[in-house]
Amino acid sequence: MAELREDTLPIERLLLDPNNYRFQARGDFIRVKPDRFAEPTVQAKAQVRLRDESLRELKASILANGFIPIERIVVRAIDGNFLVLEGNRRLAALRWILEEHKAGAEVDPKLLKLMGAIPVIIVEGEEDGALYSALMGIRHVSGIKQWKGYERAQLVQELIDKHSLDSGEVADRLGMSKVEVNRRYRAMKALEQMETDEDYGEYADASLYPIFHEALSQPVVREWLDWNNESNRFEDVSNRESLYAMITPAKPEDDDEDEAPPKLTTYSDVRLLRDILPSDTATRILLDPDRDLAEAVAVVQTTQVSQAWRSQVARTIESLARLGLDQVTGLTDDDIAQLKGLMAACETVLTSHGKLTKN
Repeated sequence: MAELREDTLPIERLLLDPNNYRFQARGDFIRVKPDRFAEPTVQAKAQVRLRDESLRELKASILANGFIPIERIVVRAIDGNFLVLEGNRRLAALRWILEEHKAGAEVDPKLLKLMGAIPVIIVEGEEDGALYSALMGIRHVSGIKQWKGYERAQLVQELIDKHSLDSGEVADRLGMSKVEVNRRYRAMKALEQMETDEDYGEYADASLYPIFHEALSQPVVREWLDWNNESNRFEDVSNRESLYAMITPAKPEDDDEDEAPPKLTTYSDVRLLRDILPSDTATRILLDPDRDLAEAVAVVQTTQVSQAWRSQVARTIESLARLGLDQVTGLTDDDIAQLKGLMAACETVLTSHGKLTKN
């Protein structure tokens, strides 16, 4: 059972987490082994990456208001130092301030003194336990400083796969609904499945997470891909390959030509599949490598417009049936002209139908 202990530590003993969830969505992310966490180059790279995360505003706030440890930095011991589990941005901001002070910038002596004894909470007694992930999730998944979708999904997957929690337990720990936990987990497993594909695995990265999240949110898409909730895989090989082809750049036949952009690039594009897939014609167009998404959508829209007349006629008939005596006697010349025009249009359609269907 993990225990939490309050303490103070000098800034020199605190390590940024180079495997921070914020970094894992980047295309150049490389997982660092724990025995290399303290290396200066590893820490420097983590510092630079966090500085890209709009750290300047936090640094300015600390300089103006001081370091207010309402939310303690959470750490665990590692090889004589302490790895930050929660509070990497705050540590990076303090390091930045100290760096500028050493370069000549004036810093409040109280803030410099605090860097020798930073208030922390040390987690003890559960090496790499689920509590660590939950501590981060409370703030970043459902809390104030929310992570992006891929980062949240990573945490969900870790709690289920690494720590053997069920979706209900994950939902309780992270303040999410069970439905959303399952959806995020399945989207990560779908992305993981693509990573093993011989032809398309090289394209499987964090940028495609929203595509799979939306695909698994649409029943018609799940059915088309034959999603299996037990194995967490797409079982229809042909349609799965078709999806991969539509969400990755098309390789040109000539090596001198540029790759064509993916046919589906956003979750909004994937959402259109719920209308396209029920139409055989629209689906054939969608899967044709020489035709684009807009053509398939146009077929669907044309079909929807051509079918809309039934509901419009039904509403018109209902409206006319509800006309009261006062309304009928009060019809204007324009009203009568509209009704006669409606009658003429009906007669034209019925006459055409009779001619076209006459044996």
